[in-house]
Amino acid sequence: MISILEKETGKVLLEVDVDTLQDSHLDGAHLPDADFSGMVLSGIDFRSADLRGADFSNAILDGANFNAACLNGASFENADLSHADFTNAVMKEANLQGAKLQFAIFRYAHVSDSDFAKADLANSDMSVADLQADFTHADLFRADLRGSDLRGAILDHTNLKKANLTNAQVSETTLATSRLDGAIDRHGNHIGFHSQGHSPAPKGVPQTPPPKKSWWLFGNKE
Repeated sequence: MISILEKETGKVLLEVDVDTLQDSHLDGAHLPDADFSGMVLSGIDFRSADLRGADFSNAILDGANFNAACLNGASFENADLSHADFTNAVMKEANLQGAKLQFAIFRYAHVSDSDFAKADLANSDMSVADLQADFTHADLFRADLRGSDLRGAILDHTNLKKANLTNAQVSETTLATSRLDGAIDRHGNHIGFHSQGHSPAPKGVPQTPPPKKSWWLFGNKE
């Protein structure tokens, strides 16, 4: 028997008659402010669950299913969420600092005002998602950001190498010192330089002048 407790009071929110919560089905569960910190929850099913304010810090959640879950204010700090599915999830003001999110899926998710600082989102699918969040020092290598809403997002010191931003909305997005080598801009064009300037031209090739206007300034095409 495993007891799931409320993080502040220790009140029992749910008792599950299992030896492990790995691959368990808690879809639709009502568990606001639950304490899952440090637990091994690989493959758990939280579809459509109410997990507002829940604490998943340092938990192992690889392959977890959060499809359409409510995760507002939840903490996933330093959690392992590789291959997790957040499709259609609502997770405003959530803390994902330092989380491992390689190959995670955020399609149609709403993560506005959440904190992804130093998170590893390499190869993640964040297409058509509301991503008005803080991605400072995050790794978005080869991330799929097509059609996403990044207006006002903070992407300082972010690795966007080979990321796909086709049709992304990026007005007022901060991209100071971000890496954009091999990325695809919102117009579908490949770019091969750091956000604060071009990489040096190969020896013997004339230096190409920088663009007159940064590609991420939303509204008018180059």
